[in-house]
Amino acid sequence: MKKSAINSWLTLLANVAVFASILFLAIEIGQNQTAIEESNRLSILGAREIEIVQFNEFRSMIVQDPELTRIWSDGNADRELDSFSQTRFDLLCNNIVWMSAGSYERSIALERVDAAAATTIARAAYIDGSKIFKNCWLSLRDMLRSYGMSDYVDAVESHVKSALVYPE
Repeated sequence: MKKSAINSWLTLLANVAVFASILFLAIEIGQNQTAIEESNRLSILGAREIEIVQFNEFRSMIVQDPELTRIWSDGNADRELDSFSQTRFDLLCNNIVWMSAGSYERSIALERVDAAAATTIARAAYIDGSKIFKNCWLSLRDMLRSYGMSDYVDAVESHVKSALVYPE
């Protein structure tokens, strides 16, 4: 009988130990989840900061140089550009397209679908609004695809209202 009582107590202690272990694991999982959520929030804030800095630098570059302002405005309004101005416009266009592609990729990775959609709609508006910008886009889209950014290209082009064909 004593042996049976000892076994009962040992079984009870083992069950209490298992319950305590499960409780401890539940607390640990909760703490890990909180840490993961905080890390995700910090990643989103870091991505936003990168995007804001990049776009502010782009805008500052244009605003600080009246000639670049004219070129950017003229190109987006489809005004004729001389070859030097066309080259400068193309470089500005390359810059904003690659920044947008990076922004899109970060947004998707961080599950910020709204930010990704805003980026694609903004680029589609440029493409629809300017033949010169459209030509720039057409010159870049295959390169973007080769860099693994096909999802971005497809997303932008799904919002473009005008036909996307190479100029003759």
